[in-house]
Amino acid sequence: MLIETFGGIIKFNHKGAIATVTGHITSLESCDVIKKGHPNYREALSTIISAHKEFTKNVSDSYQKEIQELENKLSSL
Repeated sequence: MLIETFGGIIKFNHKGAIATVTGHITSLESCDVIKKGHPNYREALSTIISAHKEFTKNVSDSYQKEIQELENKLSSL
């Protein structure tokens, strides 16, 4: 799992990995920090973008379905 935070990307390497982020990374257990300039930064950022796009599409699809159901109820009145 990857999360973008404070100009870097935290990569969780193991299930149960922990990162505490507050302006500075204060706790990092089984995680890597990937900063701009790191060889894997571009790939990690692309992965995050793809995940955000997928999440956005799923939310949008869910709302579209809800709207359609409400419109069907309205048309049957």
